[in-house]
Amino acid sequence: HLIWRKKKKQMGDFNFLQKAIGYVSQATEEDNKKNYEEAFRLYSLSLDYFMTALKCKVKLIIHLKTRTNLCLQRRKE
Repeated sequence: HLIWRKKKKQMGDFNFLQKAIGYVSQATEEDNKKNYEEAFRLYSLSLDYFMTALKCKVKLIIHLKTRTNLCLQRRKE
């Protein structure tokens, strides 16, 4: 079950990242069309998604480091 949850969580990170990249692409198109307000809105959305993906990744790294440290401690006992 733990492996499935990790894969599902990593896929969620990927979805956030993909959405962020999609919003940046749309924002760039709007920027080139000189639709600056829409471009700004899309850039802002992309930042929200990038930040969410980053937070998920940091939580995963902390979780893995904690598990690794617990395993190391148990081996020493």
